[in-house]
Amino acid sequence: MSDDDMNERLKRQLLGLPPQHSPTSAPQGRTDATAQPAPPDAATPQAGVGYGRPPLSGRFQKGRSGNPRGRPRKAAPTTPALPPSTLAEALLQESRRRLPIREDGRTRQISMRRAVIKAQEKSALQGNAYAQRNYLDRLDRYEREERAAIAQDHAVWRGYEREARARLAKGTPVDQVLPHPDDLVFPDDARVRFAGPSTPAELAKTRHDVAVRDAALLEWTIDLRDKTYDREIAAGRTSKFGALLTATNNALPARMRLSDAEIGFRATWRLRPKRALRQELRRTWRALGCPQFMNLERRFTEVALIRGRIAAFLKAVDIAKREMEEQS
Repeated sequence: MSDDDMNERLKRQLLGLPPQHSPTSAPQGRTDATAQPAPPDAATPQAGVGYGRPPLSGRFQKGRSGNPRGRPRKAAPTTPALPPSTLAEALLQESRRRLPIREDGRTRQISMRRAVIKAQEKSALQGNAYAQRNYLDRLDRYEREERAAIAQDHAVWRGYEREARARLAKGTPVDQVLPHPDDLVFPDDARVRFAGPSTPAELAKTRHDVAVRDAALLEWTIDLRDKTYDREIAAGRTSKFGALLTATNNALPARMRLSDAEIGFRATWRLRPKRALRQELRRTWRALGCPQFMNLERRFTEVALIRGRIAAFLKAVDIAKREMEEQS
């Protein structure tokens, strides 16, 4: 220990200060607070770690995204359901309210929204430039939307028509293809409509109408063989079953109707025995569940003939009585 160190220690003892240890004489197991730590090796992973310098394992890799999944999408905003008694609901209810209007001397009921449209049309006809422009702009937009919807509807049903005809060509039963492609009507300015059955229930009703048409044809065929029918035709009257035949045949889809030539050909059934025709007619009405309508036209005719004969007989008796009275 040098003389300077001895003098410093004595001075601190006199002043009552703790002894000061030198860096070279620090006791074992203790370190000097002023001593600087040795710099780390640059080859280790913890080299240069500190504020703004994360370890190598936690740094971004070159060429790789730090968020490979990307930013999550925002949830689509949902339109809340309108609670009852809101302004929107009140407006919708008011637009459906029906109002009486008078047109062409007649009073009829229309909805509020239709009344507003008519009021705008009236204002446009009276020369209101804003009403005219607004009305024509909306009309043009709605017409374009309608034409686009009609074109899309026609395209869908054209595809169905091709598919249905392909199924029929492969032997699929006609009853399983509903609606039938021949029953599709494609108007130029409207959506596709059906001219025939489109559901099994409608098909069953159409089959029933066909059976009624055939029964009316049988009745009319039997009428052609009666002499009373010729007198009815000469008097300008038509058969009730002839009218029923025409009405039911015209109400059927075009593919199920009978042409005049086909009706005339089927009328040649009158060459068959009349008894066979009546038996077939009885079976037809019974299959339809209407046995009480068998030979209905002839029953009416027979009753009329009997009444006519009775009236003629009573008239002849009355004339004979008068002649006898005059002679007496």
